[in-house]
Amino acid sequence: ELIEYMANQVLKTLIPKKVDTLPPVEVFSGNPRYVPAKLKSFVWHRDNGQCTHPGCGSRYFLEIHHIRAVGKGGQATSDNLTLLCKTHNLAAAYEDFGAEKMAHHLPIS
Repeated sequence: ELIEYMANQVLKTLIPKKVDTLPPVEVFSGNPRYVPAKLKSFVWHRDNGQCTHPGCGSRYFLEIHHIRAVGKGGQATSDNLTLLCKTHNLAAAYEDFGAEKMAHHLPIS
């Protein structure tokens, strides 16, 4: 518990505070799956380097998540991207596409 507490204290000093005044970053690549580094950095800072799923806040195994899935017309824009931990990103994919479709994209264990 002490090591986790100390690690979280260090992370708080390394990751800038969430700034509500960050201007949105719009970078279009023509490919909705591709998220340019400048846009990733914006999302990371806006979301304070943590999972945005309510009640989570994890800082581990973070992934850029399209709020409106690319398969449903979502684009790589600042208002359609957020940070989710791997678990919540996978849960969102199941919610968007269903277990049957997701079974084709996951390794068999």
